[in-house]
Amino acid sequence: MGPYSVVLCREHAKARFQAQRRRECAAILRTYGDLSARMEQARAHYIALRAMAAGNDPEVNLFLAAAEQCALRYLAEFPDQAWRTVARNGDRAKGTHHAQRARARGGYRLPIDVPWLRRVWRHECALCGTKDTRAHLDHLYPLAAGGEDTPWNVAPICAAENLSKGARPLWDWLPGWLAALDPVTRTAVTHRWCRRRDERTAVDHP
Repeated sequence: MGPYSVVLCREHAKARFQAQRRRECAAILRTYGDLSARMEQARAHYIALRAMAAGNDPEVNLFLAAAEQCALRYLAEFPDQAWRTVARNGDRAKGTHHAQRARARGGYRLPIDVPWLRRVWRHECALCGTKDTRAHLDHLYPLAAGGEDTPWNVAPICAAENLSKGARPLWDWLPGWLAALDPVTRTAVTHRWCRRRDERTAVDHP
């Protein structure tokens, strides 16, 4: 096989991948309906979360605000950008597994494109910022407690943190996790959350 044939094979594989991703994202997009309504729902959801977390350390509310902004970016930029992300079979399996758990508990769910969710979080742990392309997907308000399987209730976090959190709501677990960090790391973590909270979406600056 000559160099020209190799290039053709690569281009063909790339075209097939892009076509598959377009089909996957189009199927999800059809279920989202009016994206502006979904974004308003995301805001309402996190307002409710922050109300439930009232009285906790302000850093809990800071993280929830950062997660809200990522959810808004997920929805606002999904139509144009999601299909460009690389999808791993493991990510597809995670999305299916979460959907099955939510369905079994009768919880509200909205299909999540896991590769795009990871991309919105820049393939980082939502808590500590460690680069981890295979981070666990955690439900901030657990499915076991009646949480939703939606883009604004799911965030990628490191395996150790996810296992430590278990089935507790984020606002019950996060203060203890923060207290165990040294002051320098804690400051760096909260500054990262501030940057995420203040990020703008493509809708804000087309």
